[in-house]
Amino acid sequence: MIEVMKKVTVVCLESDRAKTVEALQAQGLVHVTNVVQPASKNLDDLLKQQETLRKMLKEVDDRLPENAEQLKETGKIDPEFSLNDAEKLLHTIRSLEDENTTIAKNLELLEPWGSFDFNDIQKLKERGIHIALCITGVGNAKLKQLPENAIVKEISRDKGIIAFAIFSTEPLDDLQLPRATMPEITNQAELKRKFKQNKAQLDQCNADFISLAENAKPAWIKYKTTLEDDILLERAKAGMGNGGKLAYLIGYVPVPKLDAVRNEAYRQGWAIRYEDIEENDHEVPTLLNIPKRFKMAQHIFDFIGILPGYFETDVSIAMLIFLAIFCGMLVGDAGYGALLTIASLVALKKAKTEKSREISQLFLLISLCILGYGWLSGNWFGLPNQYLPKILKGIPWLYDDVNQVNVKLLCFFIGAFHTSLARAWNAYNNQQSKRKAAGHIGWGLFLWGNFFLAKLLICDGKDFGDLPLEGISLYSVGFILIVTCGIDWKNMEDLIYTPFSFVNSFVDVLSYIRLYAVGLSGVYIAQAFNNLAKGIYQGNPLLIPVVVLVLLAGHVLNITMATLSILVHAIRLNTLEFSGHIDVNWGGRPYKPLRKTQLN
Repeated sequence: MIEVMKKVTVVCLESDRAKTVEALQAQGLVHVTNVVQPASKNLDDLLKQQETLRKMLKEVDDRLPENAEQLKETGKIDPEFSLNDAEKLLHTIRSLEDENTTIAKNLELLEPWGSFDFNDIQKLKERGIHIALCITGVGNAKLKQLPENAIVKEISRDKGIIAFAIFSTEPLDDLQLPRATMPEITNQAELKRKFKQNKAQLDQCNADFISLAENAKPAWIKYKTTLEDDILLERAKAGMGNGGKLAYLIGYVPVPKLDAVRNEAYRQGWAIRYEDIEENDHEVPTLLNIPKRFKMAQHIFDFIGILPGYFETDVSIAMLIFLAIFCGMLVGDAGYGALLTIASLVALKKAKTEKSREISQLFLLISLCILGYGWLSGNWFGLPNQYLPKILKGIPWLYDDVNQVNVKLLCFFIGAFHTSLARAWNAYNNQQSKRKAAGHIGWGLFLWGNFFLAKLLICDGKDFGDLPLEGISLYSVGFILIVTCGIDWKNMEDLIYTPFSFVNSFVDVLSYIRLYAVGLSGVYIAQAFNNLAKGIYQGNPLLIPVVVLVLLAGHVLNITMATLSILVHAIRLNTLEFSGHIDVNWGGRPYKPLRKTQLN
């Protein structure tokens, strides 16, 4: 269920603004919203520090060795001072890297010329000897404008590039020549000495940075959490409303926690008002109160990043159950399911936190569904069913299914049941309005009519005219209920989209055929790699290592693709087809009370 909220307004003295917010943070129950756009110098400074820390942690991840992830904090380290020191080191490192990059480019420019002092060229110019250093490709030089007494001297030639010097007693500045780009310092020995010196300093700075980062990273990670808490606290302070000598804050509190907030207000001397949530309130957060045995469903929402809105329906238990069923059918291989079950049991045994245990339980549930459906269908690593022991063959209704008619029928049945369940649930939620409830019941009946139509067209291969009496009856009663109770005839949008809704309802049921199609593709992939390995072995029995490698690579690839299919198809059927019929738009805001994060 979705926890009922109350909207609270806390009023305090303007002088107690900071103290009030800090007290609410310590209590950790109020989900605070901004009355005004938060803006303050402290907030700007905190955001800048947060961005600096983010960049530094990214830099640390790029520069530290792989085993640095297991580092533990050694001694007491001030994260702010160490972050400042790391910034200075990083600035020095980047400056040295940039300088050495420039030196390397300059050495590359000077390579065709050897080592010389550009000042000597200036001195010769003062004595009336003009020199132009040029570089061009073979056959590209156009030197027709040179003075008569000019001398051209080739300095070097490499890969079709010629470096040459022009000597003349007449000025060469006004002539269009392919002049070479020269750095300010042309002494290669000096440049190389500087490069080596920078390199030594750079190595030392890198070593100092890595040493500092290895010791400070755990403190920086904790500091990141502290900064996030401080930013939320500052936003709450700066986002409070002002009424002269008074300041006020607006937020949301779950009803079971309301008395604790009221008692804190009484103790602190605040004025507090609490009220019911209005239907047009788009700021109210959603807090799911899921029974303990189904708590693992919360991790599905966290992974996808969705949440039902406050006024919508909590479908967490239904989503958990059907997601597990869909995963079983999409993967559909008992061999994979057995391996995943073992891995989940090991993870569950090693789990140390409540969160890790719940995630392990979720994977265990999904793995058992994969194992169960794969066993029923007699699919073990894509091996031919006739070679399996009788206990592993599964049930004939699935493994001895000509043209997979029964599996397709099962998919349509699940689709009709899943979507009509959503309509029945919607009818229950709207029982105060009998007309709306009847409209949803009508849609539920229409969906079951779609089941009979899908069975007729795809499983039986017949025409529309052969629709059985059950299907005609469901369509007729459903259509009458929809037209009389499920349409707002005064709403033009409803009138326009209703014909499309009838078509979409059939498409929704038909969409569950993906459970069969994706599962079948997994079987074919497994069989293809099995046959490939069999062919290699039959060709040369000595190539057993290659056979093992082919089988391992093939089935790992198949499991990976099955995982992707779960992310795409199993989640889609819950968040689109099912949710569309129960009017869940997943626009919920998570309940995030202002609180201080507990650091280990």
